[in-house]
Amino acid sequence: MLNRGKRTSQNRAADLPNAPRSTNWVLGPSLLIVAVALCVLLWLGQPLFCHCGSLLFWISDAAGSHTSQHFTDPYSITHFQHGLVLCLFIGWIFEKWTASTRAVSWQLTLTVLIEAGWEVLENTPLVIDRYRTATVAVGYRGDALINSLGDIVCCILGWIVARYFGWRWTIVLFVAIEIALIIIIRDSLLLSILMLTSPVEGIREWQQGESLSASTNPTPRNPLPSCWYRLQ
Repeated sequence: MLNRGKRTSQNRAADLPNAPRSTNWVLGPSLLIVAVALCVLLWLGQPLFCHCGSLLFWISDAAGSHTSQHFTDPYSITHFQHGLVLCLFIGWIFEKWTASTRAVSWQLTLTVLIEAGWEVLENTPLVIDRYRTATVAVGYRGDALINSLGDIVCCILGWIVARYFGWRWTIVLFVAIEIALIIIIRDSLLLSILMLTSPVEGIREWQQGESLSASTNPTPRNPLPSCWYRLQ
């Protein structure tokens, strides 16, 4: 259970939805949800991958033309945070429904459904325009399908980590990620939510300093590696 501070390794292992008896209960519906979401994104006009013709596993630039166009980028880390939050939130709501492995698997399926739904909503013209007008992402044109897939994968990883760590260490990890992202890319999950819902001009000006630096300097300022793997 997420509300227990101390957990044995056996209990943690039981939480993870990787037991053979539970695989079918989470894999089938989750794959179907992801497939439907990607089809909707394709229908909305989002590209399969970056217009540059390359497919990168990781791009470190958080404010460039390649952002949201490859499998992962700094904002993929915020989707990892989605998984942390959704695990705590769904686990809290269904606290008495977590005794069986099947129930835990359905919690992960619900997490995938919520994350896939956000990916679709995030790439609608209304939300894309909101990003352009309310945040520093003035050139944002939505996510490539490969990036949306990467975001969903990161969310799933966050969910698994939260199930293993328990709620106390999950909160510590969430806060640590927030601080690290604010220092490195001048943005974070909470800042993104704030700027989308109630923009603060002072924060926007501070973030624009990073965006201008990224656009004038071909080498990203942040210390993250630029690419781990390239697919042609």
